[in-house]
Amino acid sequence: MRKIIFLLLVVYAGTLKGQELKFGVKAGLNLSSLRYDPEPPINFKLKPGFHIGGIFQYKLSEKFALESQLLYSQQGVKTQLENVMLYGSNPGDPFIGPPNGITVEATTMLNYINLPILAKYYFKEGLFVNLGPQLGYLINAKAEEKNVKFDMKEYYTDIDLGLNGGLGYEFPNGIIVNANYYLGLYDIYDVKSPFIEQEVKQNVIQFSVGYLF
Repeated sequence: MRKIIFLLLVVYAGTLKGQELKFGVKAGLNLSSLRYDPEPPINFKLKPGFHIGGIFQYKLSEKFALESQLLYSQQGVKTQLENVMLYGSNPGDPFIGPPNGITVEATTMLNYINLPILAKYYFKEGLFVNLGPQLGYLINAKAEEKNVKFDMKEYYTDIDLGLNGGLGYEFPNGIIVNANYYLGLYDIYDVKSPFIEQEVKQNVIQFSVGYLF
C-alpha cells in the first residue's frame, strides 16, 4: 500500500512542471454510510458529518485541469437494530425487556485525512465534472451507543482507497460549489477470523463550497 501511495504522489507531481498553480480552501457536508458483504440484519442510516481542507489546482487548458485536495473528513454510519431482547445478567435469568424487544441505535465514527486526485473537465463555462482516485488515512474510529463511546480503531485498516466523482460550478470570482460521491473500493474491515467473513466498504456524498485564490 505504501508503494501505491508513493506512486500516486510521484505521478501527480510529474504533471505539475510548467503549470500554473492555484490554491484554495473548501468545506461542506458529508452524508456517509458503509456497505457490508454479506449484509447483516441491521437498518442503516446516513451519518452526517463535515469535511474541510485545501485545494491545489493546475489548469492544463480551457477545458481541462488537475486538482488535488487535502481534507479532514468525518465519515461512518448510523445503525439501528430492532426487537433486541434483554435478559438478566446471569445465565437463566428471565427476560426483562418489553414484549417485542427494544431498538438499539449506534453510530460508527470514522475520521480520515483524504487525498483526492481529480481530473476536471469544463464542458461549459464554469460548469465542470471531476473524477479520480482518492486515498484515505484513518485518524481514529469510534462507536457510540447511548452516549458511551468505544475505541474501534483496531477493527479498521489505516488505509482506504476508492473513486471520487462529481459535478460543480466555478464562478469567475473564484467561488466553487460542488457535489461529489465517493465509492470506497477497499475493504476497511480488519478483523481476521474463520468465523467472520465480511467486507466493509465506504460510501460518502459530499456537498461543498470552496474558494480559489
